[in-house]
Amino acid sequence: MAGRPGLSCEVSRQAAAVHVIATGEFDHRSRELFDRTVHAALAGGPPSIVLDLTGVTFLSSEGMSALVSATDLARETGSTLEITPSRFVLRRLEFVGLTQILNLSSPPR
Repeated sequence: MAGRPGLSCEVSRQAAAVHVIATGEFDHRSRELFDRTVHAALAGGPPSIVLDLTGVTFLSSEGMSALVSATDLARETGSTLEITPSRFVLRRLEFVGLTQILNLSSPPR
């Protein structure tokens, strides 16, 4: 598994929302980076956070767990969290039934 690109996360503040843009492969090695990024994004108390996962090409069970945890953390801090999945991510979330508990926006066509 050496040589896999991993995940990169960028934060962009736009109006009332903070956008976290994740790109690459989201697995157990990416969890800590993702969690730190989401915690930092929530630190300012934004009313909403948008997780842009349109550039995510792989999502493991650990990545799915991180999305549920991020949703819970946002709720606890009084923010809303919206996830914009890639088609691949959406299929994975549908397969395990997480589309019923996560706030998803439409993926790109």
